[in-house]
Amino acid sequence: MMYSKVYENQQDKKNEEKLAGLLADKFKCDMLPEPKFSYFDYVAHRNKRPVAMIEMRKRSHEYSKYPTIMMPLQKLTAYHAIKGIMNLPCFFVVEWKDYIGYADFDDFILEADYRISEISHNRRGDLRQEIVSHLPKEKVKLIYKGNLSEQPD
Repeated sequence: MMYSKVYENQQDKKNEEKLAGLLADKFKCDMLPEPKFSYFDYVAHRNKRPVAMIEMRKRSHEYSKYPTIMMPLQKLTAYHAIKGIMNLPCFFVVEWKDYIGYADFDDFILEADYRISEISHNRRGDLRQEIVSHLPKEKVKLIYKGNLSEQPD
């Protein structure tokens, strides 16, 4: 199973690079973008040794709008593959309009509520439903207050 960045545009790439820069500064690591069709968006590394896998999402609403963050089951399946092979932690980093925070993939396994999603447009514009994991936002560690998109490059 692979997860695709086929529909990523230049603005998406720019947003991810800016967020990766913030994470690199915050966690004193380098951030390497994963190739198209990879399980995750970035690998965090120090001295060329991977220390964590990073999945990123940019949301168009404020942090307080929903009580949970949501992740597709297919991402958790990818996490198990990486964890089983490399034993690396994986983090889900979310950029809201007013905050940036992250959650450990382990929390999605241990504490999340699994549901069938509502019929909606996914990031690629398709209508679909899927199994998703909802994690209470109390498990999210906030690391930045403000709108990163409004900061100069």
